[in-house]
This record gives sequence, C-alpha cells and structure tokens, in this order.
Amino acid sequence: MKSIKFFAVAALLAISSGAYAQFANTSSGGSSTSVKSNGWSSIWVEYNALTADFTKGFDDESVTAFSAGYSQAFPISAGTPLFLEVGLGAQYSKKSDLFDIDDQDLSFLSAKIPVNLIYEFDIPNSDIKIDPFVGLSMRFNITGKLKVNHGDDDLDLFDKDDMGGSKYTMKRLQPAWQIGVKARFGGGLTAGLSYGSDLSNIWEPYVSGVETKAKVSTFTVALGYFF
Repeated sequence: MKSIKFFAVAALLAISSGAYAQFANTSSGGSSTSVKSNGWSSIWVEYNALTADFTKGFDDESVTAFSAGYSQAFPISAGTPLFLEVGLGAQYSKKSDLFDIDDQDLSFLSAKIPVNLIYEFDIPNSDIKIDPFVGLSMRFNITGKLKVNHGDDDLDLFDKDDMGGSKYTMKRLQPAWQIGVKARFGGGLTAGLSYGSDLSNIWEPYVSGVETKAKVSTFTVALGYFF
C-alpha cells in the first residue's frame, strides 16, 4: 500500500512538473511542446491487479484481471498540449479459491469506459512523449459467477435467488477514479502505469448480522500501439 501511495504522489508530481516545463518553455520564448492537433488513437492491453478492500468480516482479496480496448485522444484547444482521452474496453477477472476455500472460483466479465485528462510533453532530443493523466471511469459488470463444488454449482452474483437475498448480491455499475502516466515512443509503442479506486462499493453483505462493505482498487500495467 505504501508503494501504491508513492506511485500516486509521483504521478501527481509528474503532471505538475510537465505543466511547469511547458509553461517555462512558452513564457521564455523557447520552443514549446509539439502538439498533434488531431490527437491520436490507441489500442491497448492491460494487466490489472485488483484488490477488494473489506471494512470488516473478511480479509482483503487480490484478484487478477486482463483488459483490452481502444481509446481516442482529442485536443482541448489549439496550441495547448492538453487532451481528453475517451476509451472503451473489456475486462476479464478471476480469483481461484476465494477466501481460501478450495474449489470456490470467482469470475467477472466487465465493460469499462475510461475518460482521462492528459498533459503531453516531450523528452528533449528524443521522439518520446510523456503523458501524465488523471480521470474517471465507469465499469459495468456484465457477468459475475461463483463456481463451487468443482464447478457443479454456478451462482450468479447479481441474482438475489442465487445469492440468498438482495442484500447479498453484488453491484453491476462501478464508477472509479484513476491517475497515472504513459509514455509514447516514436515507433508507435505506448506503455503506462496507473492506480485507481472505485468510488462506490461493489458488495455490501451482512455477515453474522453486521454489514460489511467491499471496494475495489486497481493497479494497472498497460502496453499498446498508438496511431
């Protein structure tokens, strides 16, 4: 958790330093960051390390996920290296032996829409562009399954009959925030890191008569191609 907080602070500092460098170059009359007025498109894949943080009743659970998608960055104003990036992706996540119970496997298929504000600046004497970003996203959980007894029982996590009542079902729609940084290289390769957390709880069950809450945080490693 300390390393994640350090990364978030480092990304914020990168955004601030990028903005300051751009302002300094512009105000001193030097060459400013070259801006692609038409923006760019990207296709990407991600490794997502998810953590379900529980308030009480359960230990935190780590879940592995993979995502793929497409995004488009649009310039906000001419001559300014600020861009609005909108994406659409699919995410598959899976956790075996949930809560350390043998043959209890969790899986989700989700669609997500990330929207980021990007500040672009150049690495001097290179064709590398650094894109710190902050943003919001919306994730819709299309399916959620819990397989038990060697897969003989397949429970729908959003169905109140399967889950034993509406107070035990999970939530389909999850808004979230994210912060991170990407690098774009001259050959079209892009790579990035980000961290974020849901703004609402995905699960609010009652355990022994006490309500607990679970919220998902995400650390992401991304690779892609921009054009």
